[in-house]
Amino acid sequence: MTAEILLRDDSWHVRVLPELGGGLSDCMFRGQPILVPVRQSDSWPGADLAYYPLVPFSNRIANGRFFFEGRAIQLEPNVLGYAHPLHGQGWQAAWHVVDFTASACTITFDHAASGLWPWDYRATQTFEIGANKLRIELELLNLAAGRMPGGLGFHPFFPRAESAVLTAAAASLWEGSAAEFPRRTGTVPPPLDFARARPLREARGVDRCYSGWRGLAAIEWPEAPHRVSITASEALSHFMLYVPRDRDFFSIEPVSHVVDAVNFPAGDPDSPRVLEPDQAFSAAMTLRID
Repeated sequence: MTAEILLRDDSWHVRVLPELGGGLSDCMFRGQPILVPVRQSDSWPGADLAYYPLVPFSNRIANGRFFFEGRAIQLEPNVLGYAHPLHGQGWQAAWHVVDFTASACTITFDHAASGLWPWDYRATQTFEIGANKLRIELELLNLAAGRMPGGLGFHPFFPRAESAVLTAAAASLWEGSAAEFPRRTGTVPPPLDFARARPLREARGVDRCYSGWRGLAAIEWPEAPHRVSITASEALSHFMLYVPRDRDFFSIEPVSHVVDAVNFPAGDPDSPRVLEPDQAFSAAMTLRID
C-alpha cells in the first residue's frame, strides 16, 4: 500500500491519499490553495480531504431502500448516526496504486458485494497535472454477474465562500434541499441563479441540486490572483451546490444523477444509468487556473 502520492511540477502541488478514500489532502497552484481539506470525522476518522470521489452513486439514498428490476434492496448506512447511505463506498475505501509518475497517477478500488452495495464493481481514478490544469477521471466497471445501477460524481472543497463569486448556468433547480429528497424541478429563482457571476455568500445554507448544466463553471475571488474554471464531462449534467451556513468553504459537485435517483421510476430521465455486466461508465472533471 502507498500512503500518499505527491504530484508536483513548477506550478502544482497535489497530494493524493490512496488509503484514505482515494481523495486529495492538498491541492495548490503556485502556492495558492485551490482546494482546501475539510474534516470528515463522522465518516472517515482522521482524514482531512480536499476532494473525494462519489462512486457508485452520489449524494443520499433515502433510508437505503430501493427496488431494482423487481429486487428489493436495503443498504446499510455508512455514516455514524445517519440513516441515509451517502456518496457510495469509494470515499471511505482504501484504493490501490496502479501507476504513478511525477505528474500523473492511477488508483483502483475493488468492491465485493456487501450490505453497503450488493454488486461487485471496480472503480478507477486517474489524476493528471500539466500546465494550468488538474484533470481527474473516474470510471465505474460492473463486475457483477447481472445488471446494476450506477452513477459518478466529484466532491471538491473550495476555499473562502464569503468572498467567492460563482458563475454556473443551469436550466432548473430541484425544489428542496438534498436532505429533503426532492422530486420536482422548477425554474431557478433569482437569489440562486448563477448564470451571471454573483457572490456565493448569498447562497449560505444551500445544499441543492441543479440540472440542465452544460458542465461549465467559474469561481473568482477578488483577493486572489487567479480564477478557477471547472469543466465536466457531458454525462455530468447536474451539479450539487453546497454552501454551509457557518463554515468558510463550499462545494460544487459535478454529478451524473440527482439525489436519490435510484428511487425514480425505471425509464425516468432522472433515474440512474444501468450497467450491463463488464460495462464501464466514466466521466472527468478538469480544474483550469486562469
